[in-house]
Amino acid sequence: MFTRNFYNILARSIFNTTNKSPVTLYDGTQSTVSYTISNIYNTIKTWGTSMNGTGFQIGYGTTPPTLDDYKLESRHYTSSALSYVCGYVEELTDDGYSMTVTYTLTNTSSDIMTISEYGIMYSNTCLIYREVLSEPLVLEPAEVGQIQVTFDFPFHLS
Repeated sequence: MFTRNFYNILARSIFNTTNKSPVTLYDGTQSTVSYTISNIYNTIKTWGTSMNGTGFQIGYGTTPPTLDDYKLESRHYTSSALSYVCGYVEELTDDGYSMTVTYTLTNTSSDIMTISEYGIMYSNTCLIYREVLSEPLVLEPAEVGQIQVTFDFPFHLS
């Protein structure tokens, strides 16, 4: 689900104000940003490279998402013991109101990786989207898996 951060950025874009959007950063602090919805929309199509920064993030939390989420419950971080590569991002549909994207993940660690939540971080600062999988995705070392996400936008983007 889209978070309050997303809707704050959306409001700024709709009203085309010069004011910055209030957001809650990943560390829980309050800040303002000057992002626009067009920035977010255009980058969703190409995100998927950085586990610790901008883009598609994965975790092992199980708490259902809420509007006020500002971080994943339990995010996987890149380390020598655990890492993944989110490779090709394939745009499947885009009708202006929704976009379905498939994120391909490769477990590059030597440990089994369990993924039960995912989110989208924008510009390494704020979470704009979070979901919990109905069934965890378990990847053995070197195994490839996919998570398909449909973003339903509350407006037409093109």
